Amino acid sequence: MNKGKTSILVAVLLLGAGVRPTLANDRSAIFINLASKGNPAQATLVITDPQGRRAGKNVITNAQFHEIPGESFGFESIGNDETGALASNETMALEVHGPVPGRYSLTVYSSTAALVFLDVSADDLNGGSVSFNNKPIHEEGLFVSVGQTQSFALDYTPAAGAGGVICKEVTFAQLRLSLQTVFHLGEIGDAKFVAKLDKILAEGEKSLSKKNGKDEAVEKLRAVITELERSGTAGKDKHSKSKQQKEDKRFVTEQALASLRGDALALIAQFEPHQHRDNDKKDDDHGGGREHDR
Repeated sequence: MNKGKTSILVAVLLLGAGVRPTLANDRSAIFINLASKGNPAQATLVITDPQGRRAGKNVITNAQFHEIPGESFGFESIGNDETGALASNETMALEVHGPVPGRYSLTVYSSTAALVFLDVSADDLNGGSVSFNNKPIHEEGLFVSVGQTQSFALDYTPAAGAGGVICKEVTFAQLRLSLQTVFHLGEIGDAKFVAKLDKILAEGEKSLSKKNGKDEAVEKLRAVITELERSGTAGKDKHSKSKQQKEDKRFVTEQALASLRGDALALIAQFEPHQHRDNDKKDDDHGGGREHDR
């Protein structure tokens, strides 16, 4: 067999098995940053590649993984050069160079209830930027709590010009827990309002056990989004004093609104697949980007 054809055949077989041959000048990579308050970091992540190999750290168990070829991760913070004081915040940075194509899983762990920020970007074989969901960098604020994990599915290919997709994996149970975390952190109020939202979500979760219950579940999720958006704009218009006092108790911060609405839309997308294409646009239209300095 011709030597050149043999090389091509080997490369095709490797790619088909989910293994990438080492290519000269391969500049492909995946970059992930997770910023959280606290030093050391109170939130960490683990990435799992299409072959089930892991890289990263689970802050709950302190387990560290270095199973993916080309991976590296560490923690970054900027202290005060004049006083020598340590930085109050620390960021976990993880990189995978020469990643194989396919679906990756990202799992975020936290040792406390907190707001953290996740950034995901990537380069193709030529070092060009890979767009995730038509954006050069995927940025998302997450409300996490002890024992709760936040998971994402990431589809990546190193081919030049190919785009990637990243989507959050959400369940009703996770959304309800996130709601309680947001309330615990003082990002939403009051208790009666939170209880009302939780009741609607519980009804939506219960509807899934019914025949054709997905439509009802989507209806409940949209009702929650409507309630959140109404409370997110409370106080912006002039009202009577009594009504204003009532709305001062019922509030949602911009970051909490963006996070909870994004989770609800991600859950709706599981029942209405076409919805996924519109999620990022809706988040952009409602200020779903980062609202806080890290």
